Amino acid sequence: MDYDLIVVGAGPAGSATAAKVAAEGFRVLVLEEHPVIGRPLQCSGFVSPRTLDIAGVGQEVVLNSVKGAVVHCGQASLALGGERVHGLVLDRTRLDQLVAAAAEKRGVAFGHGCKVVGLERVDGHVEVRVERRRGGDMLARTRLVVGADGWNSVVARWMGVARAGPTIRAVGIEAEVRGRAMEKAHVFVGNRMAPGWFGWAVPLGDGRIRLGVGADPEAARVHPRALLEMLLEAYPEHFASLKVLSYSGGFIPLYAGRRNGCLDSVADRVMLVGDAARQVKSTSGGGIYTGLVAAECAAATAVRALGEGDLSASALASYERAWRSRLGQELERGRDVRQVFLSLSDDQLQWVLRLFGYGPLQRIISRYGDIDYPSAMFARLAVATPPLRALIALSRTPPLHWMGILGRGISKLAGGGGNGVRPG
Repeated sequence: MDYDLIVVGAGPAGSATAAKVAAEGFRVLVLEEHPVIGRPLQCSGFVSPRTLDIAGVGQEVVLNSVKGAVVHCGQASLALGGERVHGLVLDRTRLDQLVAAAAEKRGVAFGHGCKVVGLERVDGHVEVRVERRRGGDMLARTRLVVGADGWNSVVARWMGVARAGPTIRAVGIEAEVRGRAMEKAHVFVGNRMAPGWFGWAVPLGDGRIRLGVGADPEAARVHPRALLEMLLEAYPEHFASLKVLSYSGGFIPLYAGRRNGCLDSVADRVMLVGDAARQVKSTSGGGIYTGLVAAECAAATAVRALGEGDLSASALASYERAWRSRLGQELERGRDVRQVFLSLSDDQLQWVLRLFGYGPLQRIISRYGDIDYPSAMFARLAVATPPLRALIALSRTPPLHWMGILGRGISKLAGGGGNGVRPG
């Protein structure tokens, strides 16, 4: 069977790329390893409201809207929020299926339970060898391949561009919480609780939550499931009456930076999108929005390259330039922010939470906090706050007069000053 484009992976980024290319009249096939699109669940499904627009879906995928969050580290906590909806909790399986259904309506063919086991460039095409779950192998030929097959991408390994980089191992559960309903998202940080990453709990509504924890395998001495048990025991006020409904787990391939003079997401007749290209935010691990942005860029390049008949790496390089233009700066800044927080001890993290609980700083966070573009908030905090590392070096528990100095320095930026310290 011959195609213009074969996409490996039917997540949102893969299906969205396929839909946009098929809409221009090209023959497109999506190969999905699992028999049911969107399963097993490997994502908390916590996204920004703008994600719905770029995904082309509506409120039917939204389980809950979240207006605030509480960040915990030991005995310190920081409540953030306001009346603005900062995040949506999605039915991730339904999201994947709706984006795939939209692609199917545009003429995209789907192969379910089809595992790609080999690729080879032959006579101006790429031959794709597939093992089918129902039995029997398949060989398909295509002019162009897009790898949207996740953190352990077969396509990336075949390209020779699979990159080492920070990869988080995570485990999660969906659970019922009896008694007090959880209304805000909760984030749990600490080098013992979640080394190299964090724990999370997001409310689904109707007394259900998604709860999980991740860790850098190089920093963690135990499996994330043991860290999850530790988290449940550390915060009984939230999780004492918890009833586990299901488990999930997976790996999060964080953005790894750019290699000088190298193309990381394209080669002759092939492109990578989403987790396969490590287009994942280092601050949150989120990749749905970034993957969909990259899908727009990939589809535009694919349509042009297929139309012109030039599928060389140099012709496809416009894709890498496009996604880096739209996402690169934010991903780079997010990586830098993560490195700063990784350098802090738990005592210092608690200090930072108490510092950010100071009225004007808290207002900056609540006003400018953005899941997809957090660098704007951190930039304003950097302007408003003397370098945190310098302050931390002065004292683990800074004296109150430092808070007064901070207040005088940021009152104009934050829209008003404060007269004292609010305990974290």
